[in-house]
Amino acid sequence: LQGSFYDVQQTDCSVEHPSWDEHTYVLNWQPTKIGVYVDPVMEFEGEKLVKMLPKEENPYAGFPTFKEYSLEQTPTWQAVDDYMEGCYPEQATSGAPFDK
Repeated sequence: LQGSFYDVQQTDCSVEHPSWDEHTYVLNWQPTKIGVYVDPVMEFEGEKLVKMLPKEENPYAGFPTFKEYSLEQTPTWQAVDDYMEGCYPEQATSGAPFDK
């Protein structure tokens, strides 16, 4: 999501609409990938999540519904390798510090 914004929803506190819309926020944390999603489309088999897709973009909203970072495409994350290997030589993996 954009670096310095927040969305203020227009509220209708009338009797018919006493609250804001509810949203689902998902943090997907994998060893070499981290992402955040707002209202993603999720598919389950029983209790197991098998697929998650970002919500379709609203061209009028002005901001995305998800943001992902991967080790391969994030230079600042890659730059942590030397530090992690120096401080934790027996423990650090390629996904450090987001690997545990």
